[in-house]
Amino acid sequence: MNKTLFAFLFLISPLVAQEAPAPGPRSITVTGNAERNLPADRVRISVAIRSVREDLATARNASQEGFAAVVKGLGEIGVASEKIELENHSLGREYEDGPNGERIAKGFFSERQFMIELDDPSLLELVHGSLAGNAEVAVNQTRPSPPLAPLTTSTPSSIGAVA
Repeated sequence: MNKTLFAFLFLISPLVAQEAPAPGPRSITVTGNAERNLPADRVRISVAIRSVREDLATARNASQEGFAAVVKGLGEIGVASEKIELENHSLGREYEDGPNGERIAKGFFSERQFMIELDDPSLLELVHGSLAGNAEVAVNQTRPSPPLAPLTTSTPSSIGAVA
């Protein structure tokens, strides 16, 4: 009888072990990658106006008038003045190199550096066309914001499951 009982318990012990509940909640881990290219929704243009004149006051006034003309012209094509930000204004002596390498005073300069932010990237060509009409204006840099780089994400996450 002992041998029979022992054999019976020996045979059913794996079944009893399988039915035991697992400790703690079960979870599923999901890992994935995604990539998407998005067009720029905003463009920033770095611009400088540099005026060189015989005296400092005239150079300063010329760059101020040039800046005001740019703001007015951009307003006419739909760029609000609040989207044009003066970042730096420099004043100083302007020199050129002489035939023997010496510096020759040419006058004074006034340079205004400013940033134009476009919420509508379709205005970019109109803005460049408007700025190109002024010989004292130089577009330093045009960049989309955010950059047109692929957006890649890899986010592991756990989802709790109830048994």
